[in-house]
Amino acid sequence: MKTKQNYEDILTNWRNDLLKMNFINIVLQCIFEILFFVVFAKYLDVKRNVWGGVIFPTSINLTMHIFTRMLIAQKTITNEIKNALPLIELIVIITNIVYLHYMFSALYLLFVVPLFVSIIYGNLVITKNIFHIILSILTILIVTAEISITPLPKNFNHNVLITFAIFLLGYVLTNIMIKHEKEKEKFIIAKEQKATIWYKKSIQDELTNVYNHAFMEMKITEEIKNKTEIYFAILDIDDFKKVNDEYGHEKGNEVLKHLGQILNNESSEEIIPTRYGGEEFGIIFLNKKENEIVTVLDRIHSIFRNSSYPDVQDRITFSGGVTKYAANEDIHTFIKRADDILYKAKKSGKNKIIILNNEDAKNFILEDIKKDKTNNISKTDEKRIEQIFVKAQEMDCFKNKENCRRLERAKNISRDMLEAVFVAIISADRNGIQNELKEIDNLKTPSEIDIWTAKKEQKYGCSVITAINVK
Repeated sequence: MKTKQNYEDILTNWRNDLLKMNFINIVLQCIFEILFFVVFAKYLDVKRNVWGGVIFPTSINLTMHIFTRMLIAQKTITNEIKNALPLIELIVIITNIVYLHYMFSALYLLFVVPLFVSIIYGNLVITKNIFHIILSILTILIVTAEISITPLPKNFNHNVLITFAIFLLGYVLTNIMIKHEKEKEKFIIAKEQKATIWYKKSIQDELTNVYNHAFMEMKITEEIKNKTEIYFAILDIDDFKKVNDEYGHEKGNEVLKHLGQILNNESSEEIIPTRYGGEEFGIIFLNKKENEIVTVLDRIHSIFRNSSYPDVQDRITFSGGVTKYAANEDIHTFIKRADDILYKAKKSGKNKIIILNNEDAKNFILEDIKKDKTNNISKTDEKRIEQIFVKAQEMDCFKNKENCRRLERAKNISRDMLEAVFVAIISADRNGIQNELKEIDNLKTPSEIDIWTAKKEQKYGCSVITAINVK
């Protein structure tokens, strides 16, 4: 469909260019006739030639031009007729030229021009109709010239026969060329269709028919470069291992296919379902408001959890984590945050979807740090982390990494707080923050800081602030 639209656009542009050229020809013909009259004024009847050689033919040409544009603007007329109209207008312009100077037999060859121009449309019907129109007009003009009382040049009849021969040969050649172009077009279309099939296979998950993980990352990266507003959701089927263990992998595949079908039913240019991996699916939302995303996900969630499967008694559900892309954020940090939010949905009871933006995500990270007893975080470290988050929130540095550079200029913030806040922002890691703090505490010299920041740059794939004064 897209290829067809592009092809129609090309023909429309060509048609518009041809209309412009016709108008230029009308103006040039008018100028030429005026100059012709000025040069040969003493041999010509002034009144007759001004009216018959300049005003009348120019009026006919302009009227035809306006009429052609009006017809092309009509929605009820087919594209085939619209494409033929500029060619007919060109024939009228040439007819005026030949009629005014019928004794110059070489001018009759101008009728070959619209015939060859018709090749661009690749339509045998248009070319055939143009040929018949030109043949009729050419015959009338030649007969008119023959019966005229004005003496004709000596070789006029001989030249007219040559003109007819060239015109007929031109028609045969245009037909051959159009048929050849049609064959080439069929070959190109078949090749493009084959390439499209292979491309679709390369970006599509074979089992579920949604886009695969590679396409997911490629699409997100592309939309980040385009500065599109992006939300990303990760959906994970709850207790999927149990489904495979109790009902078999074929039944598990049936569940995956079903969820893939539900997601594909919501698919559009702004909602792109993908297979994240295993029983996890990703959905890319482009330029969608949060309430619209909630509506779509609620619908997907409701349909899936209320679905039944032959020989499966358990109700199968999924959990989800959704987040919004923050400016200047690394793609892996963005995806990881959605995964972290999914983890929270799983821990808090499953069968639910949690949506958090980048600024809200910090709250549940801190909450998990507090609740997770396995981290063995001391009261001192917990208080320190809370202070870091508070200070970061006050300085508005959770919105994007660029704002972290404001911290660099703040004299009242210590080196460890600066580094910890930056690491918290770029990693959004529930368990990693405490480890980063411990590493920072062990930094003593500028060279150690440089080495540490270089490692973080490599780890997180983004620039780390290095202009830090050692205590």
